[in-house]
Amino acid sequence: MRFWFLAPLFFLICSSAVLATADQCADQWVLMVESQPLAKRQDIADQYLSALPSNPVCSSNGQAQFLFYQGDGRNVQLAGDWTSWDIGPSFEHIPGTNVWYLVTTFPVGARLDYKLIIDGQWRLDNRNPHTMMGGFGPNSELRFEYQESWWLQSSADIIPCRLDTLIVQTPNLGGERTVVVVIPPRAQKQRRPFRLVHDGVE
Repeated sequence: MRFWFLAPLFFLICSSAVLATADQCADQWVLMVESQPLAKRQDIADQYLSALPSNPVCSSNGQAQFLFYQGDGRNVQLAGDWTSWDIGPSFEHIPGTNVWYLVTTFPVGARLDYKLIIDGQWRLDNRNPHTMMGGFGPNSELRFEYQESWWLQSSADIIPCRLDTLIVQTPNLGGERTVVVVIPPRAQKQRRPFRLVHDGVE
């Protein structure tokens, strides 16, 4: 019996959390695809991926997920916050298709940025519409059940902080540095705790 027409049904089963873990979900889908003739695998993969949401996908227990990449390439890897931006794990290729996948885990509420490395070229994730700005440009933004804070969703009733820019002489560093001091709304002139945060001028 041929099972290629069952790909949509498999997706519904996977999404309904009948399977114990996302790893099983990924493994069973891959096994199903690889049991088909090579000529049919790409159509099955296209149909399956078109029904999936953006990365990460197929989470059944709130812990394990997997990322898909679909496109050209001979080697697909990942680098991001959770690899300390070192080139990390390699994706697994499904023979007969242009689909690659990586099984991993993220905590609920995770918001992380990352990039894919396709044959040595750093790229945004083509299956993830979310991006966030980093120190060197945009990265793909992974959201796993992440909810924005209320003050990011609406700023109509928020009184902005005051930013005071100071030029500080720093002989030991060879000149001067620009320092931005954030003054909370309605701040009074009094002694208060001090926090210094520095991550470059960008």
